[in-house]
Amino acid sequence: MTYNLDEIAQRYSKMDDERLEHIAKYDIADLMPEVQDIISKEIKKRGLNPGLENAIKLQSKQLSVEEIKNIASKIKKLPCPSCGGNDLNLEAGILRQVRSYGFLCEYDTNIFIACKSCINETRKKYLYLNLVLGWWSIQGLYYAPKAILLHFLDKNKTHLSDFLMLNFAELHLGEIVTNWQDEQKLVKFIRHQNNKIY
Repeated sequence: MTYNLDEIAQRYSKMDDERLEHIAKYDIADLMPEVQDIISKEIKKRGLNPGLENAIKLQSKQLSVEEIKNIASKIKKLPCPSCGGNDLNLEAGILRQVRSYGFLCEYDTNIFIACKSCINETRKKYLYLNLVLGWWSIQGLYYAPKAILLHFLDKNKTHLSDFLMLNFAELHLGEIVTNWQDEQKLVKFIRHQNNKIY
């Protein structure tokens, strides 16, 4: 299959900045190297965030576990996105939310990154909400006890926190590397990801 790189370049030149940045942060690894070069040149031509270049380069290669650990360690040293404190390393935990309404039941999980006290406070809030709002459907009779049991089983698992942090770093590699030098943007991004479950 042959591709007309001029047509592809023209397509990306017409794309708005926000969409181009999104591709550079999240979808670049799925594209052919020639197309990655086209996007990289378009980003330079427009004068977009120079961190996007690093994001493209890192996503274009297979990262080692050590490289991902280095990125995760940067996240751990950020100020807490919930309370703003920066005296402790950030950790990652799983929040489970069960809401039942008659015949409907919603069961969601999310990685939550914050300091240990903020994680525990938020997990406690979710425990209470699951106890009150999780039981009101047939499916809720299964998911509410599951969420409550896992709440207690996951509570102090350090290896789970490390695994979740690595998972988060790998999943959001493009966004993290793009804003590597801007701590405020990284904290804001993590806060946004934390709030997705609410």
